[in-house]
Amino acid sequence: MSQRPLAPWLVTPLKPCSIVLERHTHKNGGSTLRHIVNTNDMLDGWGFWGYGLHQHWQVTDTLTAALLGPRNASCSDWDRRAPFRLFAEHHYSRMGMRTILAAFGPTSPLQQVALRCQCTVVLVTRLREPTSYYVSFYRWTVSWRQARNSTLFGATILDWAPRNLQSSIMLRPIDATWAEFLGVNTKDGQAKRREYSQFDDAPGPDGQLPPGATVARRPGEGAKQRALLRSLLSSFDLVGLMERFDETLLLLADLTGLQRLLHMRAVPGTTNPHYAQPSVSAVCPDPAACDARIREVAPFDHELYAAFSAAFAAKVSALGAPFQARLRAFRQANAAYQSQTLRARAERIAAAKRSGAEDDFDGEELLRVVARHRSSPTQMHSRVPMSRLHCPVGGSSPIALEACQRIFADTPFRFNWRHTRASCCQHIHACLAIRMARRRLPTHCYHWLPEVGDPRAP
Repeated sequence: MSQRPLAPWLVTPLKPCSIVLERHTHKNGGSTLRHIVNTNDMLDGWGFWGYGLHQHWQVTDTLTAALLGPRNASCSDWDRRAPFRLFAEHHYSRMGMRTILAAFGPTSPLQQVALRCQCTVVLVTRLREPTSYYVSFYRWTVSWRQARNSTLFGATILDWAPRNLQSSIMLRPIDATWAEFLGVNTKDGQAKRREYSQFDDAPGPDGQLPPGATVARRPGEGAKQRALLRSLLSSFDLVGLMERFDETLLLLADLTGLQRLLHMRAVPGTTNPHYAQPSVSAVCPDPAACDARIREVAPFDHELYAAFSAAFAAKVSALGAPFQARLRAFRQANAAYQSQTLRARAERIAAAKRSGAEDDFDGEELLRVVARHRSSPTQMHSRVPMSRLHCPVGGSSPIALEACQRIFADTPFRFNWRHTRASCCQHIHACLAIRMARRRLPTHCYHWLPEVGDPRAP
């Protein structure tokens, strides 16, 4: 199959074999990147897996076997195989960063086999300026809790801000839970918030805690945790920046062969749809005081961000004028894409109002319908009906189909474009028959007939 011509902002063509692990910490542009990956999944045969990676050992073992192939375990028939493109998102689970890197990192069996098979494995994550990170997290999921119960959750961002939040979540995703759900003035909340002091030094000779610290750590414990996180981040091929998302995206495309980068920015509301996000000025009416408080409670977040932002700036600077020309071309094309998408959305809404129809679309194309399996983040892989689905990872060999089964089972999102033509027609015809009979549509039909409008939408 011939390659599509490269866009002016790209230098790497679509690769036959590419595996990406993204460590997606909260409030770091991960929702936007997931939308971009969905486009590449739908149109270029990537397979999306995430976002808990609960079955990472079973999946990576199967992927390793699929890479080696069924014949002689030597990758010798690689040029005759179907494409093998996988994007794994590690976002929120009990699996820590060290555990996931053991399965994907430089010394993992998967990477060693991929190297033999000339398959690219890329590890990527992003950091965000610490004050901006705290404000975004607070606006997303803390402010409305304080509005409902300031006695338990505190009244302001200064009351709530835990120690080194971004570093803690980067190392252990589950640590986001204590900052989000447990009130700062509750017994459980105070006990769990001790976890955020893991990077702190022990008290000095005078018994004084470090500035902003609330928990006395054992000597050397904080230094050990700081060294661990630095070491884990050094294993990544790309540590990008939220503030330089476009540049990070281009560098990711250079490494992986992602082709379709044009996107609308995903801006999640609050975790409670009955509350709107407060403005940044309402959260921090005194920006200097807000920044000073975050600097006090998050010294390691600031230290880490300073080091990796400097490294990122040096990397981009070394690429020189050609990279800047590509960046300008991408930004110009993306601005045009966003303008066109917003205009089409406005026209569709106006047409719906003129006809008296409801419009519950989220601005995406009709074929790009994603249903989220809400009952469980994972399921038994043997229950995934592969006869109805396309396998985007490695073709139709038994081991490739098992890898797809395990990936689909461990992904809470259901993508309509993954279905075979026969399965799509079967779903649409069944839902149309129910609608024509004027019976109540089951929930899944709202994802196959999106023009109906999902009554559960806020």
